[in-house]
Amino acid sequence: MDNEALILLAETIECCKRDGRDARLINILEQSEPVSLTDDTFTLAAPNRFAASYLSKQADTLAPYFEEITFAPLALAVSAGAGVGAAAAAPATA
Repeated sequence: MDNEALILLAETIECCKRDGRDARLINILEQSEPVSLTDDTFTLAAPNRFAASYLSKQADTLAPYFEEITFAPLALAVSAGAGVGAAAAAPATA
């Protein structure tokens, strides 16, 4: 796991809490694991397929937080199965 990805996830959760975002979004983010952070993509492993789908739909909500934290636009890629190396990534454009 990339240390910068871990920091980005923690900061994103804090921003969501600060702005009073939906508790479901915060809970799913807290259960997700950061996989990697590149120059243009933040990859998360969600706990299950439902959570992965939900996070993909929230990409537009999360994108401003990524940019606020990293000072650069980032796309979100989500895979199902946190901690188990899920096979299929479901990219969500931000």
